[in-house]
Amino acid sequence: MDNMKLLEIMNRDYSDSLIATPTSAMENNDIIKLKKRVRHLEYELSLIRDEAKSKEETLQKLLKEEVRKCSKFRTDLEIVERDQIAAANELKCLRQEQQIVDVSIKQVKESAHDLTKMAVTDREWLEEEMSRRSAVTKATKEKCESELARMRRRITLSW
Repeated sequence: MDNMKLLEIMNRDYSDSLIATPTSAMENNDIIKLKKRVRHLEYELSLIRDEAKSKEETLQKLLKEEVRKCSKFRTDLEIVERDQIAAANELKCLRQEQQIVDVSIKQVKESAHDLTKMAVTDREWLEEEMSRRSAVTKATKEKCESELARMRRRITLSW
């Protein structure tokens, strides 16, 4: 039974007994027992109040600590969110840079391919030109040799 209820019942019983019988009829021993019981209940009530106060203080400390932790978690979360946004932005920039690099590489490859095609075309032209000039040189040489041979024959005939 709850101490407060017990105290109420005792007070009511004590009041009823006072009303029912005169004080002089009550025995001193009963009064002393009741007073001891009241003091004991007051002491228990005091202990319960102290315990409740202690528990409340403990709970207040725990609550304060949890609020502090919650605050720290919020701060940490904000930092993480900012870091995440920064990382996302950096990733976006890196992807854009990668696209630029890819386009540049493609342009360089196309340029190299174009230069290769030009070099091949130039080489073919050069080979054809060399071949043509070689033919002209050969024809000129043959013409010169035949003319030289004719001149030598003329000189040898004229001597």
